[in-house]
Amino acid sequence: MEFGEIQLHHLSPWTGFKSEVHEANYLVLLPHEKCSRMITKTFEQRLHKDGYNWKNIPQNTKDLYFEDFQKYFRWDQKISGIVKILWEKQTAIRYKNFIWTIKNAKQKPAYVSDDIWKAWNDEFNKPEYIARAGQNKLNRQAGELATHTGRSITHSSHAKRMEQSLEKKPTYYELFIRNHSKRSDDLFVNEKAKALNDDFIRLREEKSQPEEGSFEPRPIDDNEIFVKNVGRVKKSRLYGIGFEISTYCSIASFSGTSPATGHCHVLEDKLLLVQEENKLLRD
Repeated sequence: MEFGEIQLHHLSPWTGFKSEVHEANYLVLLPHEKCSRMITKTFEQRLHKDGYNWKNIPQNTKDLYFEDFQKYFRWDQKISGIVKILWEKQTAIRYKNFIWTIKNAKQKPAYVSDDIWKAWNDEFNKPEYIARAGQNKLNRQAGELATHTGRSITHSSHAKRMEQSLEKKPTYYELFIRNHSKRSDDLFVNEKAKALNDDFIRLREEKSQPEEGSFEPRPIDDNEIFVKNVGRVKKSRLYGIGFEISTYCSIASFSGTSPATGHCHVLEDKLLLVQEENKLLRD
């Protein structure tokens, strides 16, 4: 069997990280898509009866998932600690999507046994599970979470599609409008999205005003306005464009867009501020 070679992609030129856990916030595993596919494959090969969510899976089963992952990839042993941390983060996300797909399947997938199918569906149909899912839906509709119209399509996929149709990279504001307004009537999905839009338009108007003694509008950078003044960081995500900051920075760096590099540092600064605030709250 041919092994994939795991590499780490650094999202920031910073050094002097406090720990591997800290450094892992600014790294991604490559090849990213192949890692995700193999992670999902390990789930299918080793399902657990209590695994209707990631937290319920026993640690020894999670360890076996990592052992299975190592059957497909190799890496320099010097980075084993960080690879394990990044694998844990990526695996938790993949498992959430994996369970969502099974829960919404119209029929039992071939890799799911009858007893696991029954056990998981019993959990999905419990009143407390349904109530929790219903409350989460209400929260999203109320704008407490980032509701958008992109369905299951990721923001990064939308950005690539828009780049093809526009024949240029979309600005963050264009991506925000695409995913937070309804095509049928141009209304925003919630008050939070409308407020963000109003803030952006107001700031754009202010910053484009001609300088004293001039009639020419000042040049402006829509991306800079959106990142510095409008987009809000919450739990390492930038509201409005949906990217997790590490993912966003990775996309910017792979695409070779030099302006995005500056915006990436702004996002990283915001993320560090939020992390410090969260630490103070915990302490």
